[in-house]
Amino acid sequence: MKIYPLKDGDFSVDKNKNFTYLEDTENDKNLKMAVQPFLIETAGNLVLLDAGLGWMGNGIPKIHSNMIKAGFQPKDVKLVMLSHLHKDHIDGLVNREKNDWTLNFPNAEVYLQKREYDFALSKEGSPSFDLDVLKFIVENANIVWMDSDKGSITSEIDFEVTAYSEPYYTTIPLQSTPVIPAQNTPLWCKFLAA
Repeated sequence: MKIYPLKDGDFSVDKNKNFTYLEDTENDKNLKMAVQPFLIETAGNLVLLDAGLGWMGNGIPKIHSNMIKAGFQPKDVKLVMLSHLHKDHIDGLVNREKNDWTLNFPNAEVYLQKREYDFALSKEGSPSFDLDVLKFIVENANIVWMDSDKGSITSEIDFEVTAYSEPYYTTIPLQSTPVIPAQNTPLWCKFLAA
């Protein structure tokens, strides 16, 4: 198993959850954070953990250009797992460049924690969630609903609800499978969570 970070960038995030590249800000007092989905290469699958902000660069979804730089084609992603449903984790699944939205990974199964989905829907008006994008994903993607606290996505990848930042936040335990870091991926944590 190899893990590739697909960094969207470093951001300043205001109280209304507006993201601005750090290099475009001047010493503001906002939250500073990196947005970084991960691509997991296993023996039989290419799995995307979270999808980032969905920003475009040169007319291409940034997540696509990051995958191509890592040596992969977006069409080869077979599975997507969402740790939770904040907009900086799901918006990269949808290309909103034109009025006709499309899925960035139309052939992938999207693993979504059902209880986290219900929780997100209860947060209408919260700037952390982009419910229009979330509803588009559920209506148009091949959704695989997860409703348990632990389980397997593939024979090599398990999941576990840890309630890290949201009640049904889902992580991938890295204890049972040896992981080969790719592109300087830090392995200092017990769980892989974007």
